[in-house]
Amino acid sequence: MFNKTAFHNPNVPEYAVSEVADAVKNVVEDHFPYIRIRGEVSGLKIHSSGHIYFNLKDAGAVINAVCFRNVAGNLKILPEEGLEIVVTGKITTYKARSNYQVLVSNLELAGAGALMAIFEKRKKALEAEGLFLSEHKKPIPKIPNKIAVITSETGAVFHDICHRIEERYPCEILLYPVQVQGRGAEINIANAINEINELTIQPDVLIVARGGGSVEDLWCFNEEIVVRAAFASKIPLISAIGHETDTTLIDYVSDLRAPTPTAAAEFATPDKTELTIKIDLLGERVARSLHNQLNNLITKLNYLRVPHPKDLLEKKNAELKVLSLNLTNVFTNIITDLQQRVLGLRINKELLAAQITELRQRLNNNYKNLESFHANYLRNTQNNVSNLSKLLESFSYKNVLKRGFAVVRRSSGEAIQSKEQFKDAANIEFADGTLKIK
Repeated sequence: MFNKTAFHNPNVPEYAVSEVADAVKNVVEDHFPYIRIRGEVSGLKIHSSGHIYFNLKDAGAVINAVCFRNVAGNLKILPEEGLEIVVTGKITTYKARSNYQVLVSNLELAGAGALMAIFEKRKKALEAEGLFLSEHKKPIPKIPNKIAVITSETGAVFHDICHRIEERYPCEILLYPVQVQGRGAEINIANAINEINELTIQPDVLIVARGGGSVEDLWCFNEEIVVRAAFASKIPLISAIGHETDTTLIDYVSDLRAPTPTAAAEFATPDKTELTIKIDLLGERVARSLHNQLNNLITKLNYLRVPHPKDLLEKKNAELKVLSLNLTNVFTNIITDLQQRVLGLRINKELLAAQITELRQRLNNNYKNLESFHANYLRNTQNNVSNLSKLLESFSYKNVLKRGFAVVRRSSGEAIQSKEQFKDAANIEFADGTLKIK
C-alpha cells in the first residue's frame, strides 16, 4: 500500500526541475555514448538548413532521430519513408521538453533487401509511366564527331574511355566532371545531362559512366531526378554504370546500356579498320561501275559505226581512242582522289555521300558529252560518206558511156585497150546495154 508517511516525510530530498533533467541527461548519455539502433523510418522531414529529422519505430516503440547537416552531407544514402535502416549514434536528452533522441552519426541499410525493395518500387512506378518503352530509344550515330562523357575526373573511367576511343575511331571527347557517389551526386549528374542538352553545339553521343561499387555507391543512378533527366535527353545516351552484373534505373531509360565504360566507348564509335575496309570496297564498286558504264558507251559507239572510207575511219577511230583514254584517266583520277581522301579516317558519312553524289553528277555530265560527241561524229561521218559517194559517182565510167563511148571487154571481163589485144570474141558495153561479138 501507499506509504503516506514517507510521502510527507520532510527529510526526502527536494530537487529543482533543471537538476532532475540534468541528472537524467547524464545517466542516459553516460549509459549510451555509442549505440546502433535498427528500425523503420517514419515522419521524415528534410529541413532547408540541411538537417534531417525522423522517427525510428518498431512494433512496440518510437525514438526520435536527428542527423545534422555536417553529417547528412556525408551519408551514402538518405533515409526514406518506410525504409528499414540501422543508425549509429548516441542517445541524448532535450531537457526543455523532457524527451530524448538519437544523434545520428552514420546510417546504413538494415539489409540489401530493404534497398532492393525501394529499387523495385521505383522501377515499377517509372515503368508504369512508360519511361522504359523501346519506342523512346534513340539510335546511336554510326560515325560521331563529338562525344561527351559524364563521370568523375579523378577515376580511371574517363581514361579508359578515351583510350578505347583513340584506338577505334579518334574524335573529339568532352569531359563533364561530376560527383558519382554520395549525397548530392544525383543532382550533379542530372544537371550535367540537362546542361549538355542545352549547348549550342551539341555532341553526337552522351556517355554517363562510373566504375564498380556497392549498391550504396551506385545508388545515385537510381534516383528519380537522374532517370528523368536521362529520359528527357535529346542526345542519344549510353549508360555504363559499374560492372556487367550491376543494374541501375538509368540503364532502363538510357538509349543503350553498356556493361562497362570501355564497352560504352566501343558502342559509341566505329572500328577504323573495318571502316577503312568498307570505304575501300565502296571505292572499288564505284570504280567498277564507272568502268562498266564507259565500256558500255564504247560498245554503243562501235555498234553504231557506219561503213566509210579507210582514211576517215582510221582518223575517227583515233579520235575515239583518245576520248576513251581521257575519260578513263578522268575517272581513275577521281577514284584515286576519293580513296586518298577517305583514308584520312576523319571523313563522315555526310561528306562521303556528297562526294559520291558529285562523282555521279560528273559521270552523268561526261555521259551526256559522250552521247553528244557520238551524235556529232555519226552525223559528220554520214555527211562525209555521202559526199565521197557523190564524188565517186561523178567519176564513174558509166557517165562516159552516156556520151557515146563504149567499153570493149573479153568474155572474161577484162577491158581490151588496143587492137592487138582483140581476138575472136568480145563484149561491147554501151550505156544502154552490152553487145556480144563472136
